[in-house]
Amino acid sequence: MGAYREGETVREYLAREFEGASLEEKLYADVIMSVLAAIEVRLGITMDDITYESRLEDLTQKNLLGAMALLRDIHEMYEIQVTYPQYSEYHMFPTVKDVIDYIAIEVADAKGL
Repeated sequence: MGAYREGETVREYLAREFEGASLEEKLYADVIMSVLAAIEVRLGITMDDITYESRLEDLTQKNLLGAMALLRDIHEMYEIQVTYPQYSEYHMFPTVKDVIDYIAIEVADAKGL
């Protein structure tokens, strides 16, 4: 995969990077879209306004319970267990990219990839 370009929306990145992708890359793209969709539904922020550098704390307006609910939604979507300490969400996932990478690894492990 190519480098993410600063200021590029995640949608722009996906369009550029995942054409003709492998199974693992398609899984990653699916996780990206699912995380963005969860943010859009839970927080009301459109996908085009989110970048990899977007800070979870900013997106949730420093509402830790909102961050916890968002991450719970994502875990339930993929039927994966929460494996990090409760109330550590901002420390564990400073940015959207951190959320995506963590979920992608958990899903890949669950699928044996």
